[in-house]
Amino acid sequence: MYATIEMSSFLRNVPFFGDGSQVIAKLSPFVYMKRIINSIFLLLSTAAVAWAGQTTQVYINDVAIQAEVADSDMLRQQGLMLKDKIEGAEGMLFIFPIEARHAFWMKNMKFPLDIIWANKDKIVIDIKTDVQPCRGDCETLVPAHFTQYVLEVKAGFVKEHDIKIGDVLNFSLP
Repeated sequence: MYATIEMSSFLRNVPFFGDGSQVIAKLSPFVYMKRIINSIFLLLSTAAVAWAGQTTQVYINDVAIQAEVADSDMLRQQGLMLKDKIEGAEGMLFIFPIEARHAFWMKNMKFPLDIIWANKDKIVIDIKTDVQPCRGDCETLVPAHFTQYVLEVKAGFVKEHDIKIGDVLNFSLP
């Protein structure tokens, strides 16, 4: 069996033929499938380790929130999607490298959230409450101003703790 594959580090010791842009490697079906399965396993293992990432305490209006930190593209894209629920004082803190109008959506979520956007000075500049999960076409939620931090908490948290624009997030980065 011949497979057309891109050159990568896992093929270094495999004899190959081709012009360099694509590699034609003579692999048995067993070896080919084993490499695919190992690659998938490595990808999933990396994702699992990344998911079990760091947490930090975020304070707002004298309330402490135990927040998972999403500070990489992969963690920010995944968000709370794999969670079945979060408790009252839990959430996720999204940290972006630059200020921008960072948009969010609720695709494939399992529970509603309150979303709190804060600027580079950690001042709350926009809030969306009771944002519902969606399937299919989902509304994109865009803050009114540039933000660098976003805190997702259980729906009802903002109302329960009287969070409003102008409040300040207080946290230390892990």
